[in-house]
Parts: sequence; structure tokens; C-alpha cells
Amino acid sequence: MLLAARAVQAVGGGGIVPVATAEFGTTFPPEKRGLALGLVGRVYGIANIFGASAGSLILSVFGQANWQFIFYVNVPICAFIVVAGGVVPADTPGDH
Repeated sequence: MLLAARAVQAVGGGGIVPVATAEFGTTFPPEKRGLALGLVGRVYGIANIFGASAGSLILSVFGQANWQFIFYVNVPICAFIVVAGGVVPADTPGDH
């Protein structure tokens, strides 16, 4: 079960980079597009560094026998995104 869940997570996670890049590329005007895409890259870089450190911290706090707690970090993040997605109205190009 854990392996199957990890495969689903990998498929979803693999689409984040191209979708975010495409969204920022179409949302911002050409003169600000470089800055926006640079900020996206910055977030990915910080996440790569912070993610490994956060995982190590969780293992240090809960112990290596409880490694499953690493996956529970995503639960409040996902809950926030689902709630925000329902509350924040979509901004489509046709709305302007």
C-alpha cells in the first residue's frame, strides 16, 4: 500500500514543475515573466534544502522507528490548499 501511494504521489509531484512554470509564464506580462519564473525556481531551491532538513528534524524528534510521521507533514499543508482553493476565486484571463 505504501509503495502504491508513493507511486501516486510521484505522478502528481512530477506535474507540479511544468504546470507552475506554464501558469507563471502565461499569467505575467513578458517584461515581468523572467522575475516570476526566477521566483518559482527560488522556491524550488529553498524547498529542496528545507525538505531534507525538516525530514531529519522529524526523525530526530519522533525517532527512526516512527518514520511514518514524515508523511503526516503534508496533511495540514494539503488541507490548507483545499480550503484556499475553495475560498479564493479563480482568476481567469476572461475575467479582466
